[in-house]
Amino acid sequence: MKSRVCLSHRLDLSGKRYGKLTAISDVGKNKHGKRLWLVRCDCGNEKAIVVSSLVNGHSKSCGYCSTQKQWTEEEKRFLVDNHEKYTHRELAKTLNRSLGSIQMKCTQMGLYASESVRRKALSEQKRGAKNPNWKGDECNLRTGNDRARLLYPHCLPCVVCGVLDSERHHKDGNPRNNKPDNIVFLCRRHHMEADNRLKNLKQNRREVSI
Repeated sequence: MKSRVCLSHRLDLSGKRYGKLTAISDVGKNKHGKRLWLVRCDCGNEKAIVVSSLVNGHSKSCGYCSTQKQWTEEEKRFLVDNHEKYTHRELAKTLNRSLGSIQMKCTQMGLYASESVRRKALSEQKRGAKNPNWKGDECNLRTGNDRARLLYPHCLPCVVCGVLDSERHHKDGNPRNNKPDNIVFLCRRHHMEADNRLKNLKQNRREVSI
């Protein structure tokens, strides 16, 4: 058995077909010491597969061609033009493809996202309920206000006076409730009036003066 495995490592599979796969070249060994060959599927995807899996007939396709259509030249051009502007998830949504298909194709074409796009993708992976520290409605008031700033990053003019420099005000007074119908944009002064901070400030000053 051992000699048979060693023999498979010395096989020249160049050009041979295994189902939908065509062997291209030897690419060394994986971390378990098993020989790998780069293969190209009929759908155009390339993948490194263990030699024994090919020879034994366990691998007959890349695993994506059964669910993914072939890439058109327009789609490839779109990836080239936009891979540094959008995350893989956004590209998948735009091209109506799976995330795995986008990741594989970008790797094959040598397309790597810019640092800003990578940071954006990492941020999305840990946003909201995906964050391991997410506490839902059990968060404190400060965290609720921070969430409001993240959910509504672009401030609108104050609904009372129209001042552009506005803040997010929770109508029901609960910073944990960040539903759209509970958020209104107010300038600093009207925000302090709405949550009674201005009234309390005047009261405190009056008491101090007395």
